[in-house]
Amino acid sequence: METVQACQTEGCPPADWQQIYQSPFIRALNSDAETFPGIAYTEIWTHTDEVVQPNGDAATASAAVHGGGGQVTDIATQQICPADPDEHLLIGTVDPVAYALAVDALTHAGPADPKRISSAVCSEPYMPGVDPLNAQTYLQGLAGAPGLISVAVGPLSTYTAGAPVLHSPPPLACYVSATCRGADAPKLLVDDWARRGRGRGRGASVVHVLVRVREGAQLVPVPRAVVRLAGHSAVTDSDGDLTIRARLQRGRRYVITARRPGCEAGRRVMRAPR
Repeated sequence: METVQACQTEGCPPADWQQIYQSPFIRALNSDAETFPGIAYTEIWTHTDEVVQPNGDAATASAAVHGGGGQVTDIATQQICPADPDEHLLIGTVDPVAYALAVDALTHAGPADPKRISSAVCSEPYMPGVDPLNAQTYLQGLAGAPGLISVAVGPLSTYTAGAPVLHSPPPLACYVSATCRGADAPKLLVDDWARRGRGRGRGASVVHVLVRVREGAQLVPVPRAVVRLAGHSAVTDSDGDLTIRARLQRGRRYVITARRPGCEAGRRVMRAPR
């Protein structure tokens, strides 16, 4: 609340507004599933983080992930070593506890398991590979200081963040709420592959459809797009895929359409297999 009042009074860069707890950006980011089945997640934070707040337990910490499925380990470094002082910058550059948890997650199936972390890590001042006598160690930490300073409020933050100072949260892009229209709406791209059915239901065609959008140089799958073909409809899965079985006249042309809120509808003309 103090941060919100300070930003309203003194002004903050857009990114600072977006990082405030329960900001419109954060609420939109967390409005759908944060985790997904079949994926292991390890989320590590520190109670001394001066930027990412709140930073308490897993139920309230801003860095924690919730819901949607998958195997999840939400953990603060102080749950392993209560006296660990490393904060926002040091947790990712020298902290031995964060390092141990990350390596544990990478070298085992599933997420990190705190029970596998030895208490001996609490007596280590740095993660492996960090030489305290090497000046570069400290220069790397200082390299992140401008970003940390840019979290400051007030007119001077324009110079440290390189962004304008706002007295209210910046509006969210239209794609966040699936309200894009016209040139702002990404166009759905439809690909298909069809074959004639065999055996039972002979005469039907099995049509495989893939729906994607172009993001930069990449084609990204679009889930939950409604696809229609010859009076049949289906919804794409998380990979942008679906299969429709329909009786199509051999050699005839058919139109496949795909629609999803916030996107420009896509269409593709296909010829039924002979």
